[in-house]
Amino acid sequence: DCILRGTPGMTAPLKLARTLAGRAPVFSVRPGSVSILESPSAFYSAVMGGIGRANSRLRLAALYLGTEELEQALVAGVLQRIRSTRGLSVSVLLDRMRATRPDQFGRTSISTLSPLLAPAGDVQPIVTDGALGSASAGGEGVGGEGVGVHLFHPPAVADIVAQLPPRFNEILAVQHVKAFVFDNDVLITGANMSSDYFTNRHDRYVLISGEPQVADFFDDLLKVLGACSFTVPRGVGSGFGTERARTRLIPPRCVTAPGCCTAHPLEVSRAMTARIHDVFHKHRAQSTVEEGAEGPCDGVGATTFVVPTVQLGSADLRQDESVCTQAMALPSELGGGSVTVSSPYCNFTPAALQSLARRPLPSVKGEGSEQASTPARVELITAASEANGFYASRGVSSLLPTAYAILEYDALIFLEDRIGAADVTLRLWRRGTDTFHAKGIWYAPPARGQDDAFEDPCLTVVGSSNFGVRSTERDLEAQILLVTSDHTLRGALGRELKALRD
Repeated sequence: DCILRGTPGMTAPLKLARTLAGRAPVFSVRPGSVSILESPSAFYSAVMGGIGRANSRLRLAALYLGTEELEQALVAGVLQRIRSTRGLSVSVLLDRMRATRPDQFGRTSISTLSPLLAPAGDVQPIVTDGALGSASAGGEGVGGEGVGVHLFHPPAVADIVAQLPPRFNEILAVQHVKAFVFDNDVLITGANMSSDYFTNRHDRYVLISGEPQVADFFDDLLKVLGACSFTVPRGVGSGFGTERARTRLIPPRCVTAPGCCTAHPLEVSRAMTARIHDVFHKHRAQSTVEEGAEGPCDGVGATTFVVPTVQLGSADLRQDESVCTQAMALPSELGGGSVTVSSPYCNFTPAALQSLARRPLPSVKGEGSEQASTPARVELITAASEANGFYASRGVSSLLPTAYAILEYDALIFLEDRIGAADVTLRLWRRGTDTFHAKGIWYAPPARGQDDAFEDPCLTVVGSSNFGVRSTERDLEAQILLVTSDHTLRGALGRELKALRD
């Protein structure tokens, strides 16, 4: 269903963004509003800075929140901002199972958040029914003020994981979205809120500043996800690791009215799918780029687009998968170029590998002439075994780096067999004792007038997906497709990619 074939140069990546306008909002943003953060410490600084500036809304979403000093300082910053800023609405979205798994000292994500869950006082819990723009604090209806701590549980596996012990109950599916909203700023990443991600676990981070349309979209999305999650009530704090504490969770409100019993997981799944579609429909109607629109593609009048994507295969939400497979196939569709795919876990889906393995159709110079050859390259970046987050773990998970090394080799052989060893590169990231968690896609067009060379990337996908079966079929993911012809922003993407390669 890709319509890009035969479209030369920079036009096609922009057309990819416009093509998605029929299914997702396509926001035109100022190139200068997009910042590519370069390090875990820059990520932490951006989060703390966003918290300190927030005046109206503050949304934090990740798999989990850690329990060390940096995370405690983050929560203290949120609490201070709540107390000093009247009308500030705060919500935190985490995975239900990972956020309630105790560490070796019995602490959980909820323990860290306990200052925000005070039994009384000026911090009130937000409970939302998922309707766009609706929220109440403790059912009291105090406007935009309050705090909501929501624990998402993928509905399709709810009955199964309830029977499994900690860690094992995270194997089937998790809430994997990593997104932050600070008023009209949005930070999209693949990093969690824990000390290693703030110090020595390297990921990707894109900050979009002062773009209300993008912020409104992610605000609405996170509200819906919060409504389809369990809400942590006031007074549940440091002891939230026990089964008794878990039974105090407020069930999802996207189906049940206040006071009703918990809805069946299938009902929650259906309601969530419908409401996420509502979010896309609402913002698609406000989209600043319409499908098929023409516009400048290079040089003067450079344009930058952002397309948000969501994936939860078990709820039949597959937009991110479609975007990613089309992005991976761009060298084929455009007759050349370089595509780079980075993931800490190199276990790509068959559809992803097939997209990467597609070869461009050769162009013809003229009658009686030989076919022109345009360079097309595939590059994979993943963690060396020592840089894999599971390298020093205990138990069965310690075997995962070896398993991923086998999958890396299989992917490399698959691609080399189909497009040739000279056109495929596998890079293993290693940097001292640091670990690697960066995931994304970059497309760089062929350099004009230079054989076997490429320009800076004009397209990237950044967010939470690892591009494996788990990401496409079971976990809840969110990303953005960023397309630009702005030379400064493309240079920043080029430097980001170079840093991963070095």
